[in-house]
Amino acid sequence: MQGYLSFIKLLLLYSILLGARVHAEQTLVFGVMDIEFPPYQYIVDGKQSGPDADIIREVFDRLPDYKLTYKVRPVKRVAKEIKNGTLDITAIFKTPQREKFALFTQTPIHWSTYKLATLKGNEFAFSQVKDLYGMRIGIMLGNKISVEFDKAVEDGYLNVSRVSSFEKTLQLLEKLRVRAVVGNVTITQYYANKLGITDKITILPTPIRAPKAFRLTISKNSGIKDPVGLQQKLEAALSSMLDEGVFDDVYARHGLLFERHATDSY
Repeated sequence: MQGYLSFIKLLLLYSILLGARVHAEQTLVFGVMDIEFPPYQYIVDGKQSGPDADIIREVFDRLPDYKLTYKVRPVKRVAKEIKNGTLDITAIFKTPQREKFALFTQTPIHWSTYKLATLKGNEFAFSQVKDLYGMRIGIMLGNKISVEFDKAVEDGYLNVSRVSSFEKTLQLLEKLRVRAVVGNVTITQYYANKLGITDKITILPTPIRAPKAFRLTISKNSGIKDPVGLQQKLEAALSSMLDEGVFDDVYARHGLLFERHATDSY
């Protein structure tokens, strides 16, 4: 009889602990932008895929007290819904304006790094935009590179060939119609892989503009319990993943290299 009562007490204790765990779990609504932005993100059957998605899932696998649900939203609505609180969390670039209504992790889920790429054997020294004067550079139509670069184009110091897609900039390079192309280095890797020319190009090491961090972003207005605590837990998970090489492994699975930079304010 005594043994039976002990068993019942243990069962009740387990039920209480399990109930507390279920009660403690928070469901967070994650806003996914409704764009195809390879290689970072694809939307497959309404679900986010790609390196960004893999990293986000790994982060929350390490945070069992949180459960994610996803809502696909137009790009322009995501920041607005973080502001008004109809989304709990997303990933966007940090700005002073956005800091008024959102918290950001220090460690980004990816870097937007613009670098030059040229054909192997055709490399040149680059440390500033002036080093490109007189060259013809391939860029994607509508792509803003930097204030200095764009001003040099406007003033006639740089010649540019503008094409409708990033894939076509690499085709210009392969055909020797430009000396170099400039764009997001991860996208360069992706399309070089797709075109089968990865072994033919060299990506110059110096960024042409300051890298921008793409960060997990938490709404201050959505009613999340302890948003600062969530921010701290996310940062701890991301920092550990970075140290453990998880980011590198995720990118390697997609045939890419993960860019690392010193984290700045924005």
